[in-house]
Amino acid sequence: MSRARRIDANQHAIVKGLRRAGVWVCITSGVGDGFPDAVTWHGGRFRLLEIKRPGGSFTDKQLRFMRSCPGEIVRVDSLEEALRAHGIQTARKEA
Repeated sequence: MSRARRIDANQHAIVKGLRRAGVWVCITSGVGDGFPDAVTWHGGRFRLLEIKRPGGSFTDKQLRFMRSCPGEIVRVDSLEEALRAHGIQTARKEA
């Protein structure tokens, strides 16, 4: 099994924000072989999160894993997206 080579720069802030909001987070970015970056639990459900930088793309291994996994995998690139994926509302910024 190969190891993940790089962690997206926004992962730390997303994980920290999710934990602050009461989401259980297990970081799995080092698992490799296309496995998502985090396993989360909130609202009675597990989710797998693939954390990408804005505009980032999936690797071939990640795409293979997503096709083979029967569970829910959510791609997020911001804390706001990660919170919404868990049904947590965020305050909208006024323009």
